Amino acid sequence: MKQLVQYKHEAIELRKQGFSYKEILTKIPVAKGTLSAWLGKLSLTDAQFENLKEQLRAKQNAGRLRTISTNRRRRLEREEVIRRVGTEEFNENIRDPFFLVGIALYWAEGGKRSNCFQFVNSDPVMVKVMINWVEKYLKISRQKLRFSVAIHEPYKHENCEEYWANQIGVSSHDFLKTVYKATLYNFKKNPYYKGCFRMTYGKVAEFKKVMVWVQLMGEMYVNQRPRGEMDITRRFGRRVVGSSPAEGT
Repeated sequence: MKQLVQYKHEAIELRKQGFSYKEILTKIPVAKGTLSAWLGKLSLTDAQFENLKEQLRAKQNAGRLRTISTNRRRRLEREEVIRRVGTEEFNENIRDPFFLVGIALYWAEGGKRSNCFQFVNSDPVMVKVMINWVEKYLKISRQKLRFSVAIHEPYKHENCEEYWANQIGVSSHDFLKTVYKATLYNFKKNPYYKGCFRMTYGKVAEFKKVMVWVQLMGEMYVNQRPRGEMDITRRFGRRVVGSSPAEGT
């Protein structure tokens, strides 16, 4: 009995110092219900109450910092795996001209700021080449890609979505909402123009892998390296400079 009384006094003092119930229970070996009964109606001075709130804020901030640090470490670990696997696949396919063509097309016409794979173009041949490239090297079927069309407002009656759907072999019902762009002209300068076609794949890993390939190919040609294996210790994460319709440039 005396020991319980002693525990109660110690618990009250710890609570006044700003300790949480969970922390007190690590020091005082009693049931949580017993602790709640002791402290539930405990009266605190304004200073003690402010100290309790300050302790809580400090613990919350420390928890947030730990979470941020953990998430950053995990992100870097994931990116390192992507960089390593991407470099290995680059070395495996470096003698394949189609592989390099697709990288060059994405470097020129692909999105680089949205953190997802995006390719925009108005040339149906180039679009079909890029879809075939995605299916072959990224192992993503066209059914998993997201498609949309951007066309000027006066031409919305031309059903360009159906045109693009027929070109790539999917249903126009699977397209995202069409974007209609304003224009000062009520006539087509190019009668064969069917709008800009956009393909998107939302997962970050595939986008980052492509950007590894872009970086490695750029280094290969800038340094005039012969065709052969690239050094897998090269730094990953440097931004690739370029313009693209996917970025609105």
